[in-house]
Amino acid sequence: MLYLPVDGGSKSNSSLYNVFSKAHCQIIHQEDHVNEALKLGFEEALGVDARRSVLTGAKIELPQRLNEKHRSRDWIYRMDDKRRRRENKPQVH
Repeated sequence: MLYLPVDGGSKSNSSLYNVFSKAHCQIIHQEDHVNEALKLGFEEALGVDARRSVLTGAKIELPQRLNEKHRSRDWIYRMDDKRRRRENKPQVH
């Protein structure tokens, strides 16, 4: 049986739900602080004001399209192919 200290150190398994509920609230609260810190950092670094908004169809579609592009063999090995062509190119003197 699992016993966790709750409410001043008393042992109880009947209030396990309350412990996890409180922990969940604390995690969400911490995430809010992290999100706000990230937002402020981006605003300061980029000199912009960030605001919440709804994504448009184009903003939803673009990452899907880029994901396909970035998973392609051409994209993944692009620099390797360029380097190989450069190394195999005859030297002109």
